[in-house]
Amino acid sequence: MEVSYLHNARIVTWELEPEQIDSLVSWADALETTQVRFAEGQTPADAEGSEVFSFRLNDGAVTFSYYYQAQGGWLHVNGQWYALQNDPDFPVAPSREETEPAPPPLVMVNRTLYYHTGKESAVTGRCGVMDGQISSTVDPSQIPAADGQSNFGTGYGYQYAAEDTIEVRIDGKWMVFARYGQ
Repeated sequence: MEVSYLHNARIVTWELEPEQIDSLVSWADALETTQVRFAEGQTPADAEGSEVFSFRLNDGAVTFSYYYQAQGGWLHVNGQWYALQNDPDFPVAPSREETEPAPPPLVMVNRTLYYHTGKESAVTGRCGVMDGQISSTVDPSQIPAADGQSNFGTGYGYQYAAEDTIEVRIDGKWMVFARYGQ
């Protein structure tokens, strides 16, 4: 199980150890939740100051996110939001060493942040028309905050791809970027 942690414009990703997965399952079993519907742009993902833990299992076959804010915790599972009625101590946290590295390559497209999965696309017979191009950049240690912005440079074309991904042409290869926090 892979976990990514986003807070204060930093993203850290690591693999959970089996005992951490067991603790996470126990935590989830103890939760009491209520499903909540939000107006567009009003979700916990749109709020500033959240700590976000995003989990990917089986190469992204299962994903969910835990948002912690001063006013409470939220789960985002299969596109649905759940308010936590109780919030037992969250068992997963990055170590100090894990929070210091620079974020991975990131790009912001249509107000959505995507991270480099490290995987090359397997798509063949691709359309030659780009859906967009990265037109501005920030320092590699920062997180893009504007549409068409990356932390790895400009001039790269991208195309929308499979569910919650885009593919960016970098050095002649189509690299897969997955939506962060889903």
